[in-house]
Amino acid sequence: MARPNRWDDVVASAAKVFRQRGFAQATLEEIADNLGMLKGSLYNYISTKEDLLTAVIRIPTERIVRESGVIAESDQTSEQKVRALIALHIRVIIDIYDFAAVYLHEIAMSNLAEDWHERDREYIRLVEGVMAAAVADGTFRSTVHPHVAAMTMIGACNWLTKWWNPEGPIGGDDMIAQISDIVLGGLCVPSRLGAEDAKRLEDCERENAMLKRLLADAELEKAALKEIARNHS
Repeated sequence: MARPNRWDDVVASAAKVFRQRGFAQATLEEIADNLGMLKGSLYNYISTKEDLLTAVIRIPTERIVRESGVIAESDQTSEQKVRALIALHIRVIIDIYDFAAVYLHEIAMSNLAEDWHERDREYIRLVEGVMAAAVADGTFRSTVHPHVAAMTMIGACNWLTKWWNPEGPIGGDDMIAQISDIVLGGLCVPSRLGAEDAKRLEDCERENAMLKRLLADAELEKAALKEIARNHS
């Protein structure tokens, strides 16, 4: 069906509500309320709530697969490609946080999982190919398994939606630099790390220690909030 001109707003509202409430608990009324429209008006755009979930998850998946393909085919060095892939992944999370979070948290539990599983495999293959090339050209240690390296990088980026606040004390650029240094520090042949990289890794280790403290504090706060909620239930 033709999409009226508020389609982008409808999808953005759905992404926000799905992230906040979870797809199963979210209602079309809440999505419509966010837009100042009646629930019935949504049916000018969709037939079911699942239509909105499909629209939401399409945005981050298509962007990351498309742009990672450009990076993989570029003439950058292997190290530059890995840094670019990490930056892309984190930028997608920052730029369209609601959309990315919904995809990562909801898709596995929906009946759409298999439909989108091939997109996941395509992205993993792209990243794994870059990792394999880095091993082959001597950038990475010969003992590095490309699939393990790819899944570690992807997992580190995906997990940001569980704990990281992009508007908190650690900004996007810092997070990109830190995760890049952590990943590459464990993969690169030592001789490939120059003085500047060594200094960045040293700084990264200090910042990583700070990240661990922030995570520990966040877990303590979460536990305290759960205890308060139990006491008042």
